[in-house]
Amino acid sequence: MINIKKYIFSVNNEILFGNSITTEKLGKPGFVFLQGAGAVRKESRIPFCKLLLEKGISSFIFDFSGHGESTGQLQSSSLSKRVTEAKVALKKLNRKLPITICASSMGGYIAIKLTETEEIKNLILMAPAVYHKKAYDVPFTDNFSKIIRRQDSWQSTDIKTSLRKFCGNLLIIIGENDDVIPRNVIKSIDDNSINVIKKEIIVLPNAPHDLFSWFNNNPKTAKMIIEKIIHFQS
Repeated sequence: MINIKKYIFSVNNEILFGNSITTEKLGKPGFVFLQGAGAVRKESRIPFCKLLLEKGISSFIFDFSGHGESTGQLQSSSLSKRVTEAKVALKKLNRKLPITICASSMGGYIAIKLTETEEIKNLILMAPAVYHKKAYDVPFTDNFSKIIRRQDSWQSTDIKTSLRKFCGNLLIIIGENDDVIPRNVIKSIDDNSINVIKKEIIVLPNAPHDLFSWFNNNPKTAKMIIEKIIHFQS
């Protein structure tokens, strides 16, 4: 029987809300989702979480500040603030298990930054974004937008060294019709992840940037991705 447990935890001045999707037998998860920057709530991941659960993988979802039930305003957040919030969220996991982060869009950058200080076994990056190093501490206001909208600004990112040091497993998934993430971003992540154990890049035909919404309408592909995730966790 599915057990959706509610979590409420504080990070500095914010109150964040999360859920574990598990069973009594599986208990605390070792798998966490990191959302992107769009107007998305943690509940949007539940259909995918249930597919994982069918294969014996419990998971944890939460809303960054400025999203869903969590407190705060999006324009008061930043990349660095999200990294801090994600570190606290990781403490809700079963750290005796190999830790897997499944991160989409902006969450992909956050996930890579977490490998600098956290022991992460598996990175699953769905349409991952990469940012100029000067954007890290800038609140999500017009100033942030100005930095990231400069042509090829992402090439001055600060995560290349992080990727080179990552020694876990890396699965990258990108939609063929993604009009947000430049293909050279994926190439850069691939070129710099030189010490991973296992790596695979999957391009999903006809898929857009928002993969989780697309998975809801393409269950066969969603199940294929679940099988890939299981393989990477083994």
